[in-house]
Amino acid sequence: HAGSSCWVKCLQGTLRERRFAFPDLSDSNHHDKPLELISDCSVTRGQVCYINDSQGIHEMGNPSSDEVTVTLHVYCPAYYSCNAFNELDQTQIGRAHV
Repeated sequence: HAGSSCWVKCLQGTLRERRFAFPDLSDSNHHDKPLELISDCSVTRGQVCYINDSQGIHEMGNPSSDEVTVTLHVYCPAYYSCNAFNELDQTQIGRAHV
């Protein structure tokens, strides 16, 4: 999150957060393997989770195909873009703009 701290509160439903170790981009073979999963957890209504760049990178999503999930994300300081990675081969696929 470009140096920002990130808090996420689940307001409705369930949120799945998967965290991965930040890829070693200086390793010329890092494209030969998937991102390393370091945690996989769920956040339910009323719960808050936190991440910053020192804790790796994460993917968040609704694990349900029939239940709505609503979340509130707070970033400090605010950011305008962050890196996005391909989970399967660790390639940086661009920058997501907020």
